[in-house]
Amino acid sequence: MKKEKNKEETKKTDKVLHKFITETIERLVKAPVVYSREYKILKKLLEIYPQQIFSNIDIKVPSLAFYIKEEGKNHLDKIKNKIEFILPRETEKVVLSENKIGKDKKVERPLTIKDFLNKYK
Repeated sequence: MKKEKNKEETKKTDKVLHKFITETIERLVKAPVVYSREYKILKKLLEIYPQQIFSNIDIKVPSLAFYIKEEGKNHLDKIKNKIEFILPRETEKVVLSENKIGKDKKVERPLTIKDFLNKYK
């Protein structure tokens, strides 16, 4: 029973992966396409990079082999860094003193737009 369930689950994941790969190839590669070659290249790239990266690429290339070269890897790394970038949560606490520094300044605000425009002629 467990083996049958595992086979069914792997078939489902394989179908989803296949659909993602074919859609990605169609979206990223300029025609004409040799699907077997592009499929193999994209599978290798998916072992290295997460699927999110390929969803965020908007550049069409002649072949996905571009992303195997150094220039293409740099491009994928930049996208990966943008996706995974998280700001540090730690911030310095600002301590306010009880003593006041300087004098208060009274600012007159115009009541209407006409007053505002006349003020800055």
